[in-house]
Amino acid sequence: MVQNKEDIAIRILTVGSHAILRNVNLMWIVV
Repeated sequence: MVQNKEDIAIRILTVGSHAILRNVNLMWIVV
């Protein structure tokens, strides 16, 4: 159970970081 929770947390962090990078790239394109 603990390992599953850790995997989910890591997945959320990775997806969140990718989303942030995409938003930054969109901002750079707009600028």
